[in-house]
Amino acid sequence: MRAIVIGTGWAGEGHTLGLRHAGVDVVALCGRTPEHAKAGAERLGIDDLRFDYRQAIEDLRPDIVAIGTTVAPHREMAEAAAAAGCHVVCDKPLAADAADAKAMLDAVTATGVRHGYPTVGAFYPWVTLARSLVADGEIGQLRHIDLLGRGEPEPATPYSWMSRLADGGGALNTVFSHMLQMIRRVAGAELVAVAGVATR
Repeated sequence: MRAIVIGTGWAGEGHTLGLRHAGVDVVALCGRTPEHAKAGAERLGIDDLRFDYRQAIEDLRPDIVAIGTTVAPHREMAEAAAAAGCHVVCDKPLAADAADAKAMLDAVTATGVRHGYPTVGAFYPWVTLARSLVADGEIGQLRHIDLLGRGEPEPATPYSWMSRLADGGGALNTVFSHMLQMIRRVAGAELVAVAGVATR
């Protein structure tokens, strides 16, 4: 299979490495800022660097489009990929709001492409160990899970998109999705309801 990755930062690098690990040929990287994008492409050994993801999709017709950008353009990128018949892997947070997320789901459903988001936290070694302890009955019947973690960046972390809600930042958007997937994996169960409160 062939893929293009949109995003040349940390997430784009993760998508590229993950796709390669799965045997997918990453044929192009799409970026926004020339200096940053060129450095990312060079670091990953990708010769084909594009600055127009729509043109890249049209020219290359990949099997997969992996989206590793901040949240604002996710919907248009996913819709463009789905319209071209490409499977979609989209980083979290999926969308800025429920309406955009629903539109993305409608786009991939209408075209029949596969879709999902990568949740690396669910595969941390301690999560895998906890899953095996539960699955093997080593700790008895699971009745309750408390998952504690920091929901905000470390104090030394520079202000970035992760701090701006409009860009998909905030503790619920940037961290909670990982926590939900960790709980699902450890419990071996589907979530039926989630409730929470976000405060400043």
